[in-house]
Amino acid sequence: DLPEALWGEVVEAARFGAMRRDGDRLLPRAPAVFQGGASRFLFQGTNGRWRTIVGPGDLALYAAKAAAAVPPACARWVEAGRLVAGDPRLA
Repeated sequence: DLPEALWGEVVEAARFGAMRRDGDRLLPRAPAVFQGGASRFLFQGTNGRWRTIVGPGDLALYAAKAAAAVPPACARWVEAGRLVAGDPRLA
């Protein structure tokens, strides 16, 4: 439960601009994972941009690596998120 008086502050903190502004604090380990750190990870705030860059061969490579590395439920969670795929621990 969130007090009504805090809703505006929480909504503002969840906006892309705020996340980008506070990225170094929110994602302190990003520089170890993403070249350019949090500002590179929080780049444009749009989903699916990879579709214009990644080709069928890359997708096949990804599918093979994912199948070898994690169970199908976990791969679905990584690709689509919990709201679509559910909790992979419960699969």
